[in-house]
Amino acid sequence: MNIGINALSIRNQYAGIGVYTINLIKALSQIDRNNRYVLFLNPENYHGFKVEQDNFENVLVHAPFHKYYIWEQIYLPFVLKKKKIDILHGPRNVLPLLCKIKSVVTIHDLAFLLFPEVMKFNPFNYWSVFVKRSAVKADHIISVSESTKKDIVRLYNISDHKITVTHEACNNSFKRIEDESALKRISQKYELPERFILYVGTIEPRKNLNVVLEAMDILKKNNLNIKLVIVGKKGWLYAGFFDTLQSLGLGNNVIFTGYVPAEDLPGIYNLAEIFVYPSKYEGFGLPLLEAMSCGVPVIASNISSIPEVLGDAGTLVRPDDPKEFAHKIYELLTDKEIRVKMSSKGFERTKSFSWEKVAQKTLTVYENINTK
Repeated sequence: MNIGINALSIRNQYAGIGVYTINLIKALSQIDRNNRYVLFLNPENYHGFKVEQDNFENVLVHAPFHKYYIWEQIYLPFVLKKKKIDILHGPRNVLPLLCKIKSVVTIHDLAFLLFPEVMKFNPFNYWSVFVKRSAVKADHIISVSESTKKDIVRLYNISDHKITVTHEACNNSFKRIEDESALKRISQKYELPERFILYVGTIEPRKNLNVVLEAMDILKKNNLNIKLVIVGKKGWLYAGFFDTLQSLGLGNNVIFTGYVPAEDLPGIYNLAEIFVYPSKYEGFGLPLLEAMSCGVPVIASNISSIPEVLGDAGTLVRPDDPKEFAHKIYELLTDKEIRVKMSSKGFERTKSFSWEKVAQKTLTVYENINTK
């Protein structure tokens, strides 16, 4: 088979769908030497990622980030024909609708349908039109969780037989770090406090960080001052978070690192006392696995895919209940025995997730639709 993978979602900053795409490609390269793969990459990321293997070809696509929607819909079909591609995989929710070859699309979540009020206008239009049509057009759909699969079946009226679930995984770099000097270097570099709660992700309404601020306010009123470290960038409609931060007078309790390079992130996880993930909706929730792999106890929302990822290895709380978040944070901060137990359970939980499994199930999808 000649398999094309639209890898334009791989960007210089290692996050989101780009993480999924990079790790899937790496894992495929390790398990499959027989099929030919053509990777369509953005030149600005090409030197940061490529596969140098005989059955892999790296094709540079000169499509600026703000214009690659046009490239994938208009130009990609012609390139696929020129490269004699048998199957196209779109790892970022959409396919070129004019493409006539067999195709697979990975749909990560349907947040733009479920939470349209917190989505930017232009991306919402693009996703609302092209994700559904891509799902209908695709020979097969890959979903990153059972939760997202159910959303696709319910909202798009697509048969569940057309969808394969491949849970994500995290890199081997996310692990417990025993090197105290390495941890000290990370702590000094990002000016981290001695004890802190950690959140990793964007700052936007769907991530529901206001509930953590309200929980911190409750703890502060009960004489437990704890710092919150936020690793990630400002996302869409982030102003409401900062309004809440100011109104509660918690400015000195929150530390923003901004985007953190992949090589530093495991160290920050290792230094955290607790990881919080209060999101209102997740297609998967990769930071949950990253935190557990580093031995950090997790407190997270009890909705969408989050219970599917955590199992019984984390603490689940209603996303609209700051009092319960405050209670669970207090419990973990003040009881080392519970923290150690949760850390151990989380670490064991992550062993059931691997990129090799993702790649093997994805390859099976390719093989199945190629024989149809």
